[in-house]
Amino acid sequence: MEGRPLRWEPPSGIGARGLCRPPDPNPDPSRTTEGVEHISRLPDDLLLQVLVRLQCTRAAAHTSLISRCWRGLWRYLPELYFRDITPGALDTALSQVARGQLCLLDIDVPDEHRYSAAGVASLLRTAALLAPVVLSVSVCGDISDRDISVEVPIFERATSIKPNVWNLYLVPPAKGGEFTVLEKLSISANEHRQGGYDIKCGDESVVVDDMRIEHWLGNVDTLADIMVGLQQQVLAVVVVALAAAGCGAFQFEDATVDAIQLGFSNGSLTSTALVKFYLDQIARLNPLLHAVIEVNPDALAQAARADAERSASSGRCAGGLHGVPVLLKDNIATRDRLNTTAGSLALLGSVVPRDAGVVARLRRAGAVILGKANPSEWSNFRPVAAGWSARGGQTMNPYVLSVTPCGSSAGPGVAAAANMAAVTLGSETDGSILCPSSWNSVVGIKPTVGLTSRSGVIPITPRQDTIGPMCRTVSDAVHVLDAIVGYDELDAQATGAASKYIPHGGYTQFLKVDGLRGKRIGLSYVLFQGFDNDHLAVYEKHLNTMSEHGAIVVDDLDIATNFSDLGDKETLLMEAEFKLSLNAYLSDLLRSPVRTLSDVIAFNNAHPVEERLRDFGQPDLIAAEKTNGIGAKERAALRRLHEISTNGLERMMKEHQLDAIVAPNHNAGGVLAIGGHPGIAVPAGYDKQGIPFGICFGGLRGYEPRLIEIAYAFEQATRVRRPPTFKR
Repeated sequence: MEGRPLRWEPPSGIGARGLCRPPDPNPDPSRTTEGVEHISRLPDDLLLQVLVRLQCTRAAAHTSLISRCWRGLWRYLPELYFRDITPGALDTALSQVARGQLCLLDIDVPDEHRYSAAGVASLLRTAALLAPVVLSVSVCGDISDRDISVEVPIFERATSIKPNVWNLYLVPPAKGGEFTVLEKLSISANEHRQGGYDIKCGDESVVVDDMRIEHWLGNVDTLADIMVGLQQQVLAVVVVALAAAGCGAFQFEDATVDAIQLGFSNGSLTSTALVKFYLDQIARLNPLLHAVIEVNPDALAQAARADAERSASSGRCAGGLHGVPVLLKDNIATRDRLNTTAGSLALLGSVVPRDAGVVARLRRAGAVILGKANPSEWSNFRPVAAGWSARGGQTMNPYVLSVTPCGSSAGPGVAAAANMAAVTLGSETDGSILCPSSWNSVVGIKPTVGLTSRSGVIPITPRQDTIGPMCRTVSDAVHVLDAIVGYDELDAQATGAASKYIPHGGYTQFLKVDGLRGKRIGLSYVLFQGFDNDHLAVYEKHLNTMSEHGAIVVDDLDIATNFSDLGDKETLLMEAEFKLSLNAYLSDLLRSPVRTLSDVIAFNNAHPVEERLRDFGQPDLIAAEKTNGIGAKERAALRRLHEISTNGLERMMKEHQLDAIVAPNHNAGGVLAIGGHPGIAVPAGYDKQGIPFGICFGGLRGYEPRLIEIAYAFEQATRVRRPPTFKR
């Protein structure tokens, strides 16, 4: 930058005897005067967004000169542009790409570098392995090979293919090929196809048979411009292009927090428009899914206020969750016009004294409270069907409607999966975040107990209750986690103890695409029991992927303790804790139809039809009411649970120096719950019926940074998640 140098002056209040020193006249541009490298603190997903916008892979690679944290990051870009590159350099670069399933692969080799037929075939095979959605290849073949045919591999994920291969003939695979999602095929070179391509555009297929396009056709944009006489049929390929009016429009479906904030900053989105979109989604889908129990009548007003704040501050208040709609499980209190009932009619009309601790943090972050999501009533402390409550009805799995949505946080999980909210909050005592996240193909974070406040949350047990995000991506879940962690004087003991685990700079700094590298991940086969061979084959593939990305999978581990009585001891202790905790919560309400657990039981007896007592009863509530505090039996159960945790999971992880354990779905939920340990569930796959299943990474208290690195890197390496199918 030209112009006169800025003059350094000591900060206000610092005199000649102060400790401040003038900055280095030749500073490292990535560092502050204190030597802190701010670029390194940005999460990798944000750095990747910056690199993508360069639209030049060479330039992206050269950013390693800016800061060490950029080194090798280009290898994980979802879009790769190779232009004006020599064949040798291209081969080297493609061999270093660390991810498959690219969004875009664009290759343009200058004409002076001629490819042999074998070289073009090798290049196309390499490109196919990277599985791009959009492919553009422009190379010039050696004229001496013009009579040699080059076989084109199948690009299974490609919606657009533009192969410009001059001087050579292209032929389909020997057995023909099916491009099941292809929408656009552009040709502007010398190509030859024999046999037949089965090209599917939407729901209609056409066959390209024995076609030759000569070199002198020049730059033909699409097949729609070409009329080719065929022996028995007329070829018509419909070219699907984006309408000019759609350019720059915000994409609401599966919008991430980062995309939302980018939309706010570039003017393509407002909080008001976003809230309207989700309210429309709820109106359209909730009659089928019953995921939302109540929408906030003030949501649009909150959105308008967020828009006004962003405008008045010239965007300075933007970022994080500012203006982002959040849906809360209906056991998380809000001091507004929304009810907080745990799905029970007994608490309808009750008034809470204040926002829950996590809600207060969300409001301070500028989030919009969109509404309440349907829980399993009393967070499954009544043995109701998963996702059923008297207020909200039966929540349905959006992938296969006849399948369980699983867990008491079913509503938040389904709402996140079905795009009924940007992000959601659930709660877990034992599996209630990890289970619905796995079964509804979303990401769920069960934080270390105490990392997030439980004040204002209808309780089960303070030993195990924890509040965490349920979102469509790891990145989104981490953004929410950053907003809700921290000390709360109304949950002082737990949040005070866990505050030491919160890293300086927050959790987004651990969103690293190479986060699997060097991680020791433990595998105990006992946690994988009960799964069929198809599921186990997928999990085996995922374990191999982790190894390929640098993780050290330590398998055949023994948790080394008998935890067959875990469930019995947990239930015995939980019954006493539930009564104590619930009575304390109810007594704190400003107004409520019920004030004790005994009142709740009586209410249910007085409303047997609405509360479906014949179907589900209320045995757990009755058993809890019979308890008399923490006595000898409860203390013995507590000692046994402590023994199971310390001699089992904790000892195994410490002895083998593990960063995490890996387990299917929520199978590790119990061993994580009794020790207050964290876990992250990530989509892992779908069975033959289309039913989702997940994978869980668990660790010791405070291991969130390691788990986030592992979960994010796994998600980026596999990219399993797909939108719901609403299959009946």
